[in-house]
Amino acid sequence: MSSITAPRSPDILSKHGITHVLSLTSQRDRPQIAEELGIQQLHLEIEDNPFEDLLMSLDGICAWIDDALSSGRDREIGVLVHCLQGISRSGAIIVAYLMRTRSIDYDAAFNFARKSRSLITPNSGFAEQLRLWQQMGYTIYEKASEGGEENGAPKMKQQYEEWKANRGILLSKGEEAKQQLIRKSMADMAARFGRQRIELKEKNEAESSAGQ
Repeated sequence: MSSITAPRSPDILSKHGITHVLSLTSQRDRPQIAEELGIQQLHLEIEDNPFEDLLMSLDGICAWIDDALSSGRDREIGVLVHCLQGISRSGAIIVAYLMRTRSIDYDAAFNFARKSRSLITPNSGFAEQLRLWQQMGYTIYEKASEGGEENGAPKMKQQYEEWKANRGILLSKGEEAKQQLIRKSMADMAARFGRQRIELKEKNEAESSAGQ
């Protein structure tokens, strides 16, 4: 995890074996990474604003990071998560990922993450959302097995819908429209990687059965 400095430096990226970069910046500040480095980059236009909807992106981001880390069959994988200063947005994502993968609460994940980067301080709105994310079981979506789809799309949990409705009063129509687009792309990403994991698991099970 870092500020904007690291992804703008090919030497730093190479030195630390970075293969994937998650950029949480405005479009203007998005770092341009040379294609010859062979680095996969995911860019999300997330503002460091307490009213920004971070929850809508967490399922997709965690799926993307999981997919990146599991792709290292023949090489070492290094995932860099950065924002502008490496304090709030990137800190919130790292804390969220630790919460989900380790099934721990916000404070435990926050303290753990600060051992690597003491500057981490998610803004108050992000911290509130991450605590809500834990209450929802680290996902904003209902389980498909429990009727978690509406018209073929994943159904969002009631806690998230209520939070979003209360927050929506404070947003302009333009801001809400932008976040709806991000919400859809993140849902699609989470679903795609979820299907890939299921297909890979089924393939491995089939190969294992064939070898017995």
